[in-house]
Amino acid sequence: MSLKEEQRPGNTGLAKVAVQFSASTLVVKIATFAKPETVRGNFMRTYIFILIILLTKDIFAQDYSSLGKSINYSDIYRKAKRFQNIDNALLTPDQVLYIDLTVDKDGLNYQKFVDNHGKFKNLRKLIIDNRWYQIDLKPVPDISVFKDLEFLQIFNLPNLNFDILSDLSNLKYLSLNACELKTLPSSIIKMKQLEFLDLSVNYLSALPDNISEIISLKEIDLTNNRFIEIPKQIEFVKNLLYLDINNAEGDGYLINGKALCKNTLTVYPAILSNCKNLKKVSLYKVIIDKPTKEKLKAEFKTIRFTF
Repeated sequence: MSLKEEQRPGNTGLAKVAVQFSASTLVVKIATFAKPETVRGNFMRTYIFILIILLTKDIFAQDYSSLGKSINYSDIYRKAKRFQNIDNALLTPDQVLYIDLTVDKDGLNYQKFVDNHGKFKNLRKLIIDNRWYQIDLKPVPDISVFKDLEFLQIFNLPNLNFDILSDLSNLKYLSLNACELKTLPSSIIKMKQLEFLDLSVNYLSALPDNISEIISLKEIDLTNNRFIEIPKQIEFVKNLLYLDINNAEGDGYLINGKALCKNTLTVYPAILSNCKNLKKVSLYKVIIDKPTKEKLKAEFKTIRFTF
């Protein structure tokens, strides 16, 4: 399965695999009851298709994390209408709560957003996706103007000023995917309401000691970085439920001409015994020998591992 087959705007890392796996598994389970060679079989195929849409609509529409709908978003956020075309959004900028901006080949839609972003001061959810054409975007928006922002997902925007993230005090979901990060921006530590943190496809090899100061943090995604062990600092993140430290992105895929980093596991993660609330650890496509896998499952029975 190639990365391009898995990708869709706003959906990255293991979440793509999980969504695709869930949908395909559903097809296999239900399709066993269908008989394509009969009229009844044709009816069943239509029924299956409708059922898949109904059962997966929340997966595709929601925020692509293991937390799903349990993230404590405001009622206003949940009712937000999505705008993809900036010209349409500029007709009523005060009413725009959700912008899903995929950077196109000429970058014009993105440039319109940069030039006018200060008009969208009531924004609750913002996605900027630069994975497709991977344009070197020099002008960047001042995201600190979005004081009410609850959801921010950035893909391949390394020129963004990460120091101003601390101004987004209402942020609950933050994804800085493929932003060439080598260390965690200190501004993130000040986000007391942050529940989900996605740092996939970067150059991280460690987490800061004070990451536990993000007191609401429940999920961390470190897909395709440079970790050689599960970071020791997570034992102090008391509310952590999910940890993704996998290599879910496709082999041979390049970001800005560079191959993606890969996590390894060369040190046995004994610190997991101190993570009392941890429910799931994903080590998907991380090279681990079979005895170590069995030892992990035997020693940490309350944690569900994905290899």
